[in-house]
Amino acid sequence: MTNEPYLITTKQHMTDVIELHSACGWSPDEQTRLTHYISGTNCVAFLLGDEEPIGYIMAYIQEQDKVAKGLWAGILPDQRGGGKYRKLFLSLINECRDRGAIAYDSYVAEDNPTSARTIRM
Repeated sequence: MTNEPYLITTKQHMTDVIELHSACGWSPDEQTRLTHYISGTNCVAFLLGDEEPIGYIMAYIQEQDKVAKGLWAGILPDQRGGGKYRKLFLSLINECRDRGAIAYDSYVAEDNPTSARTIRM
């Protein structure tokens, strides 16, 4: 790998996403929801990292209205910066489009310390 996002395709990838989700500070309540979505057929998720995953992003495509709903994203705190989130996001958007989505809908929490940068993106 060359520190480029890669689509999750194995159970180990799913486990990596779940572990990153926790390490990035998401609440345990969110863990149950994440586990539900990641095992679904309409979930699209990417990991980022050369030897060990350092970030992830997920969306769920609603088939009836062809809208991709952004679910979660995270990059380990000590690995943030350098356009990593942008790489993940663009990979996700392109894959959602390839799977038939015509729109993308997401929410950025107000208390997210990087929300101002995310919104500018």
